[in-house]
Amino acid sequence: MLGHLIVKLMDRFNGKSDGGLMKFKQTVKKSYCNADPRKRPTVESFLSCQYFKSYPQHALIYSVEFLESITIKTDEEKRNFFRKASTDLIQVSSDLFQKYLMRLMFSDLIFADENAREYLLPRLLSVKTKRESRGFYKAESYAKIMAPLLKELFKRRAKHTRLVLLRLTRWYVPFLPSHFVKDSILPEILLGLNDTDDAIVMATFNSLAVLTSFLGATTV
Repeated sequence: MLGHLIVKLMDRFNGKSDGGLMKFKQTVKKSYCNADPRKRPTVESFLSCQYFKSYPQHALIYSVEFLESITIKTDEEKRNFFRKASTDLIQVSSDLFQKYLMRLMFSDLIFADENAREYLLPRLLSVKTKRESRGFYKAESYAKIMAPLLKELFKRRAKHTRLVLLRLTRWYVPFLPSHFVKDSILPEILLGLNDTDDAIVMATFNSLAVLTSFLGATTV
């Protein structure tokens, strides 16, 4: 899987590549796409390659590998990863991010991680503008990409996931269509008023305050 992912990423450099890159690509095909798993080099050996590390896609490859094995990572490894991820991945194109990382980044395991909640998730839910580059998607494509995802996330009942969505309402609501917020987001947030968890109820009231400024008091 890794070898084929690498080849696809390197294909994005068509028209820009030099002889060294083409030679490197052939090496990847020969070694990492070998039909015999025993003959494939380790991920670590690939990530240490100086030539490939000069490209932003290195951060993408490393992040995919890290997130797919996050359950065996130490707390220190996770802390370092999430502190650096938002900066390292900002250079990765939005289409590659959406294809290879979105599912992994928005798992309940990530929402449950304290460092991810502090350093990464606010940026994942933000919009990239000319004045602010903290987000991963531009305003014109944000709603198309994020609306279906947010609808799915609100259907989950994991406490950490719901708390993040409630506490970060102000980051994503202004960039979504008002009819979507009214019909899909508001009903899910209102469910928090009947919750027995104090943190959920408090976060729900704060989120409703944001929605009131966006939809109006009559609607909310």
